[in-house]
Amino acid sequence: MPIQVTCSGCKATFNVSDKYAGRQGPCPKCKAVISIPKLEAAKKVEEVKIAAPEEAVGGAKTSTGRPVLKPIERRDAKLSPVVAGGVVGVLVVMFLAAWLAGPALLAPAPLVRPEEKSDPALASAYSMQRWTSFTLRTVGLVIVGLPIVWAGYLVMRDDELDPFRGRSLLIRSLICFTVYATLWGAYAFIPTDVTASGYAWLYLAPPFFIIGFLAAYYCFELDVTSSAFHYIAFVVLTLMVGAAAGLTMPWSDKEKYRPSLAPEKPIEFYDEFGKKRQMQNEEGTAPPEAAATPST
Repeated sequence: MPIQVTCSGCKATFNVSDKYAGRQGPCPKCKAVISIPKLEAAKKVEEVKIAAPEEAVGGAKTSTGRPVLKPIERRDAKLSPVVAGGVVGVLVVMFLAAWLAGPALLAPAPLVRPEEKSDPALASAYSMQRWTSFTLRTVGLVIVGLPIVWAGYLVMRDDELDPFRGRSLLIRSLICFTVYATLWGAYAFIPTDVTASGYAWLYLAPPFFIIGFLAAYYCFELDVTSSAFHYIAFVVLTLMVGAAAGLTMPWSDKEKYRPSLAPEKPIEFYDEFGKKRQMQNEEGTAPPEAAATPST
């Protein structure tokens, strides 16, 4: 009786005469040494048992008499209503918090006049407000951006695949968010006159988009389309939250600032006799009576 042998090296299967039972020899294909089982062991055939289905759907059977089996239940097939409601609630809270905290996020108006820059008190207050604004914006980006990355994965992931959970999802979200936040930081170093040009974005946008796409693709194992939309959704939502806070948008050529720390220097007006007249009005121009020449 021939003995069936499987090579442990190349996984090839072939029959060996029973006279070689219990011996060793080279594989005909890869020359790896294989052990041929003894004849008594080769005759023992392991019984393979096929388990009958435990349950059928209500005992129903097909036209051929086979039971209708219950489908395999997936642990997480879709975005549950509870999670979807939580995502919407988080976004609403984000926009409300951004609207309330908007004035604190604005940078202070720069000191322009030489006497303002040379004033130690004004320079110190300006520096403090500048770093406070930067810190608050960074913290705000973390508070807003990390949930957006997490929620984007829950919405755009493939329902047929087992989702990431717990620590694995947290680490992947942190890595992806770090890449996204770094791209926003890199944008801040681009000169304003370059970003204001529409043609400049023909060569500026592709590197940002490719890096963001790769981050979502490798962190969350999304498909190509979902990876692209994940980064686009992050950019759009962070811009919308920034708009709710009153921050300057990337396409704007005019920066928004807090009120200036330096007191506004009034413009003084004098008549033809050198007498000081009324100070400037709210528009910063001379009032009509200041420009008029007194009658003699």
